[in-house]
Amino acid sequence: MSGDERGERAPHSWRLVARATLVVVLIGALAGAGVLVYIAASRSPLESAAAPEPLVAKVESVERYDEAQVGISLTYATPTVATAQATGTITSLNVAPGSDVHAGDVIMTVDAGDVIAYASDRPLYRDITEGDSGDDVTAAQQLLVTLGYLDADPDGKAGRATRTAIIAFNAAHGYGQKNPILSRASLVWLDASASTVATVDVSVAQEIAPGTTLWEAADAPLSVKVAETSVIPQDGDWEIDAYGVTAAYAAGSGTVADPAAVASIAAAMGAVTDGVATVRRAEPLVVGAVPSSAVVSDDEGRTCIFPSVDGAPVVVQPTGGGLGTVQLDPSLVGQDVLVNPREARKDLTCG
Repeated sequence: MSGDERGERAPHSWRLVARATLVVVLIGALAGAGVLVYIAASRSPLESAAAPEPLVAKVESVERYDEAQVGISLTYATPTVATAQATGTITSLNVAPGSDVHAGDVIMTVDAGDVIAYASDRPLYRDITEGDSGDDVTAAQQLLVTLGYLDADPDGKAGRATRTAIIAFNAAHGYGQKNPILSRASLVWLDASASTVATVDVSVAQEIAPGTTLWEAADAPLSVKVAETSVIPQDGDWEIDAYGVTAAYAAGSGTVADPAAVASIAAAMGAVTDGVATVRRAEPLVVGAVPSSAVVSDDEGRTCIFPSVDGAPVVVQPTGGGLGTVQLDPSLVGQDVLVNPREARKDLTCG
């Protein structure tokens, strides 16, 4: 090969060498980059991340509204029978099936005297006059107060004021102008403050004597039986909501006995005698609340929370829970609580 030929080919050979060198450099760079990418990709985030930070919060105060569905049923008292103590002819009659009879109502007239209903735990066993004392005197005095003849609290002692009231009563109802004796013949006993008449057993112009049945009362609801389908805590005040009627309820008692409440519930139920009601707290219960992640149970069966990473455990008794929360005693409200003890602590024992 001549010198001229070598001179002409030299640039071409440089270009080849340059290209080869460039290719090697690129391959080396790419290989290096590939190694770097592989190393970065092969590292685990768990290996490279720092230990989780402890999350500390406060035990919060929340209001808990407890309620439960219960079964209810009405219980009825034995129907009562009203009987006369008077002797004579019925000259007017003011009761009929469906009538509501209340203490103080004029039931009928026998001969020329009105016969008045009165209510007490037990019927009078004697006529009442000045000087008498006892529960029957109290019942008579209560009637005289109801009718406006006696302006004094019943005390079970028939004194001068009671005598004056009896005279006024007798004068107004056909038993003489100055008669100081309250006769049983002028009265009809009710075993409750009101009675609904079911059937009437007498009529105008009929002759009656003491013991004659005047009417039979309709079945009266005595109480509302409550069947608690779950255990209801007996702390705090509770109420029952039955067919739109709300009344006080003693948790665990299984009954509503207040006469006004029973009557209202029975009226709301109509012809139904069994149904469903709701028992709930009259006022919300204030409790402490923490995230469920903050509560730990150890191998000994104890349950606790921790105030910090290295703080001593606080043994707790959960009282309930909500969505993602556990409810605790309200005395814990405001205390620090470690939200993530499983990640932030090594020791998770509660003792």
